[in-house]
Amino acid sequence: MLFILTYLKQNLTHVMHGQIFHMSRSNVSKWAHLLHGALNYALSRQHLLPARTADELTRRLREEPPPTAALTPFYP
Repeated sequence: MLFILTYLKQNLTHVMHGQIFHMSRSNVSKWAHLLHGALNYALSRQHLLPARTADELTRRLREEPPPTAALTPFYP
């Protein structure tokens, strides 16, 4: 999880990411591709993929409130 989240968030080159995780550049490429697909699959199964367009975001906001709004203790 840490591997793919840092890969997506930090936008490092494969060489830099490989140095951080002690992997070759080709292995970084293979694992990033594999884990990105797995992350997208897991998020889609829970209906948590981000909206890709403004129209899709508008539709989602009209359909249902954000799922964590009622669960957050600091939300008024």
